[in-house]
Amino acid sequence: MNKPVESTLRTGGLSSGLPAPSPGGAAPVGARQTPRRRIWCFRVIALCLPFTALALLELALGWAGAGRNLRLVEPAGSGTPANACRFNPRIDQVYYGPTGLEGPETRPFLVPKPRGTFRIVVVGGSTVVGFPYPSELAFSRLLEHALHAQGLPRDFEVLNAGITAINSFSEADLVEQAAACQPDLIVVYTGHNEFVGPGGVGSKAGSVPPSCYPALLACRRTRLYQVLVHGLGLQRPDDRLLLDQLPGDLKIPVGGDKFRSAEDNFRSNLRRIVGSAIRTRVPLLLTTPVVNLRHQSPLQSLTRKGLTSGEREAFEQALLLGEQLLTAGRPGDALEVLDRAWTIDNGFALVAFRRGQALEALERLDEARAAYQSSCDLDACRFRAPGSFANIIAQVAADARSNLVYFHDTAALFASAAPHGIPGDESFMEHVHFTYSGNWRLALILAEHITRKVLGDTWRVEYVPDEAARDRLCGVIPQDHLVAESLVLMMLARPPLNQGADVAAQIARLRKDLRQIHDGLPSRAQDVFGDLSLEKMQLDLIGELFGRYEPLGMDDEVGEVLRRGVLRQPWRADWLCLLAEWEIGHGEDDAALRHLDQAERWNPGSPLAARWRASLNRPRTPSRK
Repeated sequence: MNKPVESTLRTGGLSSGLPAPSPGGAAPVGARQTPRRRIWCFRVIALCLPFTALALLELALGWAGAGRNLRLVEPAGSGTPANACRFNPRIDQVYYGPTGLEGPETRPFLVPKPRGTFRIVVVGGSTVVGFPYPSELAFSRLLEHALHAQGLPRDFEVLNAGITAINSFSEADLVEQAAACQPDLIVVYTGHNEFVGPGGVGSKAGSVPPSCYPALLACRRTRLYQVLVHGLGLQRPDDRLLLDQLPGDLKIPVGGDKFRSAEDNFRSNLRRIVGSAIRTRVPLLLTTPVVNLRHQSPLQSLTRKGLTSGEREAFEQALLLGEQLLTAGRPGDALEVLDRAWTIDNGFALVAFRRGQALEALERLDEARAAYQSSCDLDACRFRAPGSFANIIAQVAADARSNLVYFHDTAALFASAAPHGIPGDESFMEHVHFTYSGNWRLALILAEHITRKVLGDTWRVEYVPDEAARDRLCGVIPQDHLVAESLVLMMLARPPLNQGADVAAQIARLRKDLRQIHDGLPSRAQDVFGDLSLEKMQLDLIGELFGRYEPLGMDDEVGEVLRRGVLRQPWRADWLCLLAEWEIGHGEDDAALRHLDQAERWNPGSPLAARWRASLNRPRTPSRK
């Protein structure tokens, strides 16, 4: 072989004469090389450029005032102290945009927290909000009164972060953000909206894996998202009731795939809540949800698959006869017949409920309680928390193994104080929302646990206010009950709540209560109430009554309603000044001075407060009284 060819083959060169590649793929000597580090820098920069542009655009939109702050804690606004904050009334847009959800309560609070203040934040859905009562009569506010009555050396402040219709998906986000208000304790009361609330497996708002939900909320909080959604009209306001908007699947069988998914989601979100509490070092109290077992018939009973036509006929006949025997006051015979129906189909919620009624009438109370609970669990319309949720809450709290995480079985304690140990309409308006006395009962249960377990102090039963003292503290008026029961009547007249087997009895009871309360009002107060819009009274009952009483010259009623308003919202400087004006006109100068001091605490430099304070030092006309 001649030497040139041999040399070329030995070096791996090509016949074209190009230089052979160096070992390991390195560039040949003399070639220009791009350092690997520089290449990766280019790649990282290229990857970051879109995100940088989005971040700059987000900053620009914020600077221009486009979009809104959708965090939980925000400045309370003009007219309040510089360090006053409140819960953002627009935060519900992050969880459900088409319709404004009621809550959270926009009560102002100070950050940094004043010395000696024990601040509690309560998180949950409409039961926490207080529906059908206003938030100042919810169990969270009653909890504050119950704790204050114990005479402990602390100033208790209970902030209501409840939002109607939300579930553990949104509540996990709220707990994370609640640390910004410097709470000493966060109480979570959840479970009822888990299936149909935003993110739930039976919701029209869409089911979302818990791992993806935080990213979804972060996206919705951006001003860019808000501008795009509203600018392009992708999210239009929906005027329908939430009962028409949110529920999607109202036939979710116990133990089915969706039911198990809801349990898994609930467990995952509760773990996230616990993780947030431990990470921020804020004590957390997990509680079990309470449901109406005794007087809420199931809304959706599912028939067992595979029944023959003969079995179905025998089942229907047995159920009908059992109900007739119950009505006739023959619970023993009814139970015998209902047991036959139960043998044919032991998954039919209404049969379980009727068995519970028969067993209760026979005073077989443990069996009755189990039957009622079975009916609740079998009810495929998932508006009540199933019994398994209490076990999940207890297990998540136990798994935390942290002295920051407390668990309280409020449902068990609530039941122990109910007639026959089974909660019913003595405490509930319908399926899950409390009566006024039901709110008070739950408040006392929580107050005792917090006093004993969280604060390590002694609970003094003798310090618990009686009903009259409680009502004075809360500023409740008869019209509150009229509004609440009217709202519930509207709910019971619509699906799916109107599908309960005993809904007619629920409606009749509420109407009887309404007539009794209404007839107890003075005739002029009856006339005023009858002229008011239910929607306006739901938003601001005290304001609506004041607006009617004053022009009618109902002076005593004006003074009384202003006093109640100040008791319910002692941070309302406008109410405080109006009450001070009324008191000055009636020669109650000392009381007026106290209320003006209180008004100026929340509205420093208030010209209205200054005006009435100055009037105290001037000669006045004789009292109008």
